[in-house]
Amino acid sequence: MAAQPSRETFRVEEYSGPAAASVALKLALSATVTDDRIRAVLGDDTAIWSLTAENPHNDIIRRPEDLVEFKRHLRRLFDRIKAVHGEQATINVFPALPTSAAVEVGRVLMPKADLPLHIYDQNRSVGGFIPTLKIGE
Repeated sequence: MAAQPSRETFRVEEYSGPAAASVALKLALSATVTDDRIRAVLGDDTAIWSLTAENPHNDIIRRPEDLVEFKRHLRRLFDRIKAVHGEQATINVFPALPTSAAVEVGRVLMPKADLPLHIYDQNRSVGGFIPTLKIGE
């Protein structure tokens, strides 16, 4: 019997500062997204929450259980962000995700109950993240 590949470890970091700050959600599974790249877009007083991987890479989602674990963490983060920042907040999402995880973000989202999302995309030709899509407004 072949050994099972080791399971990826997801890291969740919650913001603990003032609730009135702009909200960012860093989803960095396939590549590293540094906080300074987010602050360059939203400013220094940004509340950065994150769901990242211990070792980000393109093939990080290998088994159905990996997606289940990702969805569990993401659902909890959506709830925590709303509890901390209130019903009027918007979540600015800075993703570096494999396609399967990006699809699950949409499946986890409850449009009538969750906060609106502003999705940003990395665009090297303009020097960083740019707003790309608004969901739930």
